Amino acid sequence: MKASSRGFLVFTLQGERYGLSLQDVLEVMDPSLPVPVPRAPEFIRGVVNVHGNLVAVLDLARLFARGEAVVEGKFLVLDRRIANLALWVDGVEGFVAEEAGTDPPADGLIARVVRSGTGTIRILALDRLVERVEEQLKR
Repeated sequence: MKASSRGFLVFTLQGERYGLSLQDVLEVMDPSLPVPVPRAPEFIRGVVNVHGNLVAVLDLARLFARGEAVVEGKFLVLDRRIANLALWVDGVEGFVAEEAGTDPPADGLIARVVRSGTGTIRILALDRLVERVEEQLKR
């Protein structure tokens, strides 16, 4: 699902709308049961095989301390240049073209907030998200 156009993949998590740059998402998958990783933080649900590569599954709801992702959600597999990581989210709404109107970020993991005709979308700061995960794994 690699796209060259500029825009966002919009997904839901615990009733909130979030977005990722289309360029950062390699694939959207139906979730499969991850193989647990011993002593991993609770937000790392395990690993899955994605086209021959082991990819860690990150439950964003657990990372954000908002419960856990729904079983029937989706995996957003990130481009491997970012990390061998899949984000477990509640659902995918679709795509939104990049728009100019943005607000400052609400917190450290949000790069910016985009207001579109369909509502507010919090764009994840993937670099900071990956840094936070790495910090947690070092503990």
